[in-house]
Amino acid sequence: MIYALLPVIAEVARKAGIRPERPLSISVIASQHGLVASPVSAATVALIGALAASGVGLPQVLMITIPGTLLGVVAGIVSVAFRGKELAEDPEYQRRVAAGKVTPPAERPALTGPERTKAIGSCVVFLAAIAAVVLIGLFPGLRPITKRSRRA
Repeated sequence: MIYALLPVIAEVARKAGIRPERPLSISVIASQHGLVASPVSAATVALIGALAASGVGLPQVLMITIPGTLLGVVAGIVSVAFRGKELAEDPEYQRRVAAGKVTPPAERPALTGPERTKAIGSCVVFLAAIAAVVLIGLFPGLRPITKRSRRA
């Protein structure tokens, strides 16, 4: 999923005058950390399933993974934050822009009207689904129970 966002990250970074390799490098790492710390990821669900017999549930897993991944991402951000010159100070980048090899990022219009309403609605549905999964994970009484056949 992160690979679809890489062009967007690069464009936003260039608009802000930031070297694209800074946010690009940490975004790939952060996406993997997010996968591990997300309560709705298959990795977390599998981990909870494997540890369920020992009494470890979603709250215990998240108490370890969220702070650990947050610290890891912050350390990664600090490690790439000051690499290379800013784009405005980079003579090679400025030469390429002047030669037409690199085009400056174009301004895009903001979402308005029905497109904005649909985008907000999509975000609300996504966040509600995440909240529902987290609630089901935190409170075992909310989980659906399947009837198992009794063995004689």
